[in-house]
Amino acid sequence: MKILLCTPEYPPHSSGIGNVVASIVDNMRSLGAQIEVLTQRGEVNHRFLGGLPGALGLIPFWQSAILYSKRNFGRFDAVWFHSPLVVDLGSLLEVGNRVLLTFHTTYLGYFEAYSNCGPFHLVPYYRFVAYLEGRLLKAISKEKRLDFRVSAVSHSVARELVRNGFSRHVYEIPNGMNTMKEFNTNRRESRLIVSRLLRTDVGEDDIVALSVGRIDHQKRPLLVAKMFKKLNTLDPRVKLIMLGEGPLSARLRKEIADCRAISAPGYVSERLLNGCLGGANVFVSLSSYEGLPLSVLEACASELPLVLSDIGPHRQILDAGIGKGLLVDALCPMLDVDKVLGFIQKTRIADIPGFKVADYSKADFSWSSICEKYGQLLF
Repeated sequence: MKILLCTPEYPPHSSGIGNVVASIVDNMRSLGAQIEVLTQRGEVNHRFLGGLPGALGLIPFWQSAILYSKRNFGRFDAVWFHSPLVVDLGSLLEVGNRVLLTFHTTYLGYFEAYSNCGPFHLVPYYRFVAYLEGRLLKAISKEKRLDFRVSAVSHSVARELVRNGFSRHVYEIPNGMNTMKEFNTNRRESRLIVSRLLRTDVGEDDIVALSVGRIDHQKRPLLVAKMFKKLNTLDPRVKLIMLGEGPLSARLRKEIADCRAISAPGYVSERLLNGCLGGANVFVSLSSYEGLPLSVLEACASELPLVLSDIGPHRQILDAGIGKGLLVDALCPMLDVDKVLGFIQKTRIADIPGFKVADYSKADFSWSSICEKYGQLLF
């Protein structure tokens, strides 16, 4: 089976979506699939760069990807587009191979989240991009070909596709996670890594929270910092490590400059990330929007309690029983500071009523299960 996979994000220059795609590629290759990757960033097989701002900058990439797939029709059995934004609908529908479109997020989802939670200056932009996305979904809905399929990584993303005009069946296949129980095997070493990143000694009684993700409006890092500065005043044992970089990094570091209990070291190596997952007491994400966040799934795999904004994908993760945590108000998380404090002071996931560690090797969130489902759509 030969597959052309087109994605705007792929390691080494990528966010969670790119890392998800890379994991899928690695696992499907191990099953015997031959996959050629066409990407905007990174140095895989090809590179295309768009010159327009934001999501609109992806349009030239997708146009080039469609053209490449049409020119190489005979080389591939299937073409796999990840989170496409296509303006030339006719060219897309002319792709002759079996086609799978996988949506990790939607622009309608961003538009709705920013309309409710801000930043409001981005709302008109995402309204327009969501309109372009809707044109694509409506055109695909009218396509008669049975080998033209659409999948979504979560219930929320699937519903967003339908709300934005898609009227055919959406196949739901979640993102996966690695079994990371080895992160907890050397607690002392993990706590030393945490101490190093916080630039202070961390005792066993300290409560270390971990946040991982791009430092941007979607993840709301300034709100996370504000909440944990407040929590630190209520309980000096509370500390926070925020891993990642992004357009709000400078503002974040200015916000936490007067608080030694919060550290934002930027990107770190995989070894340090694994140490943080093993050495932290709780994982926090106050995102206004997600598809199905890989960082939260990895926190579940390392058995960290979760403090999450009350949005659909976070609810799906908790409802699946692979993690246990507290949902806080998505619109105004600061209203729930006292609830968060009471929750994180438990410090051990075993203290949380009803928690049972899942068997990740057999869960629907394992990469082997996910790749098997994608294979059924592609082969």
